[in-house]
Amino acid sequence: MLLDNGASLNVVRAAEGLFSTPYTSAARLAEGLGVTAPTARSVISFLVDQQILEETTGRKRGRFYSAPAIFEAVYGPTIDGDDEPALFTL
Repeated sequence: MLLDNGASLNVVRAAEGLFSTPYTSAARLAEGLGVTAPTARSVISFLVDQQILEETTGRKRGRFYSAPAIFEAVYGPTIDGDDEPALFTL
């Protein structure tokens, strides 16, 4: 999917890293890939557009992103039918 959509090597490397840690920030990604902050933000933007990452904070700065499909593949659904976290249902 990523390669079919013209993803750069940095995007592919970032996506591969999400399998070991399915969450990231621009700062974490920049450090992990050894790229600049603008490049990391560009990679994140591409992955958000591809619906691989979701922004989780709702902030304009200090944003944090998760890969929900990877979380679900490992831990199962995180939201039940009542939109409550599955870990907190009785």
